[in-house]
Amino acid sequence: MASIDSYLDRACARLCANLAEVEDVRREIRAHLEDLIAQYCAEGMSRPEAAERAIAWLGEAEQLRTGLGAVLHGDPEWVRRLKGTVAGGLLGAALSLLLRFVGCTAPFDVLLDAGSGACIGFLGMSRARILVGFAIGSLAWFAATVGSLAAPAASGAALAPSPLESAHSVLLALLAGGLFGGAVAAGTSALLLLLSRPRPTSM
Repeated sequence: MASIDSYLDRACARLCANLAEVEDVRREIRAHLEDLIAQYCAEGMSRPEAAERAIAWLGEAEQLRTGLGAVLHGDPEWVRRLKGTVAGGLLGAALSLLLRFVGCTAPFDVLLDAGSGACIGFLGMSRARILVGFAIGSLAWFAATVGSLAAPAASGAALAPSPLESAHSVLLALLAGGLFGGAVAAGTSALLLLLSRPRPTSM
């Protein structure tokens, strides 16, 4: 059973689908495997041998995952990643422009947010997409804040912020950037579900 569970884990990993859909897929594959195992056992094989043969009959888990992604969404993985990259970049830029409009960001930040949004869209193809978005957003805003704080200090400006103000700015950037990244990840995921083209199933 451990080998079957491992096979199902690999076959269903990183599917761009909700948990209910993934569980349905797992149940269907498991049922098919159990049917094959029962058939092979009836032919005289031991259960471990039958399980190994049934898994071999279905093929490599990675190839099965590619096929499952195409069935679920109608697009191969590289197309979904491309869509995610474009959607994430556009969402990142749009959200950054909105923040810019209310005076919360600098002009350069729009480009940075578009780039980090594109990274979030490209990498956020797993069920941990919100965590990925939070991490990338936090890192991007952290880097931008450290860069903006280091510039006055490097030029010897008299109005450089105090260490306490700098620490406050960095911590705020980590939190705000994480929330930004999480919002981009959630929005990108929703857009990808809307843009997916499920293949019609034959009756």
